[in-house]
Parts: sequence; structure tokens; C-alpha cells
Amino acid sequence: MNAADIIKDRVSIPQALSYYGVELSPKGRIPCPIHRGEHKNFAYTQDRFICFVCGAHGSVIDLVMQLFDLSYSQALVRLDEDFSLGLLRGRGTPEERRRAKAAAEKRALELQKLERDKLLYQQQTAAYLAEFRGLNRMTESCRPTWDGSGQPPELPQEWAFAFHRIPAVGLWLEMFENFDRWEALTGGGDTGPGIHAGRFSRGHRSL
Repeated sequence: MNAADIIKDRVSIPQALSYYGVELSPKGRIPCPIHRGEHKNFAYTQDRFICFVCGAHGSVIDLVMQLFDLSYSQALVRLDEDFSLGLLRGRGTPEERRRAKAAAEKRALELQKLERDKLLYQQQTAAYLAEFRGLNRMTESCRPTWDGSGQPPELPQEWAFAFHRIPAVGLWLEMFENFDRWEALTGGGDTGPGIHAGRFSRGHRSL
């Protein structure tokens, strides 16, 4: 067996995913860590993986190549070093090893940021969805009534607030309907201050 075959035999896809900070699933289906998908379109077994969206597929070596944008030889060196296999010690130039290490560290930081961004998005969406439902209930409970005679009643303060607030919250939920769209439009930034001020930052229209 050559070094590549030994690496594929000793390092499984789940081991590599876990080592590089990707959360596993008992069912073997997760969001794609390569194109950073939101839905569970990435399937893996012990020795193979495939993404049904971006088309990435292959062995554990292919996984590391695509995760960290490495060449085939760089991926071999990276796996050999990370899993202390000792198969390629001394192989590859110092520059190749430095680049492989730097690329892996950069990707690890990107994956960490992605997880933080996903948590932020989930928290914001849950908060705004709860507020949207609460505002709708508020308008129903304090809806003013008027039979058309005399002076119309003064609008309850809560109803007036909800009347102006519901479109803002609803637009947020519509614009950022999924994580991929939220990340693309905001760069993973916090849109909270803009909406709480009654407007959107990053050039979105005011409300």
C-alpha cells in the first residue's frame, strides 16, 4: 500500500470532519462544510462523502483538499501531520508544509466563524419571529372599534406601535428567509441595531 492508501485506511471521513471542527450526525447527513450550505445535503460514510448541491465528493483526501483548498500532495501531508501517522515525515518542501498548515488554520477559523454566524442568525430569527407573533396578537386584542358616528376613538398606543413595527419585522423575516441569504446580504453581520431603530443598515430601505 502506498501512503495515500494507508491514510485512507487509517483516517475515516467522520474522524476528519470531527477533527476539523465539523459537527457530525448519527444519520450521516449534515450541512455541507465545503460550500457552507444550510441544509443537510452532505452525506458521508466511513470512507466516502458527497454533496448533492455543490457536487463535491470523494475520499478523505479529497475532503481535505476541498476543505482547505490544498493540492493532493499538500492534503496528504496535512492528514499525515494532523493524525500523527508518520508516513511522510520529511517529505515536501518547507514552503509546501507551511502553506498547507496556513491554509488549514485559515479554514478552521472560517468554520468557527460560520458556526458563530449560524447561532447569531438562529437567535435573531427566533427573536423576531416571536416579536412578530406577539405584535399580531397585540393588534387583535386592542383593535379599536368605531361605528362611524361621532369622533373616531383615539388609537391605543400599543396598536399604533404595532402598526408601524409589524412591517419592519415582517420584512426582516422575508428578506432573510434562510441562513445563506442572510449571510450573503449582511456578510454575517448583526442586523439587530438597524431593525430595532426601525430601519435596515447596509443600504436597505428605511421603514
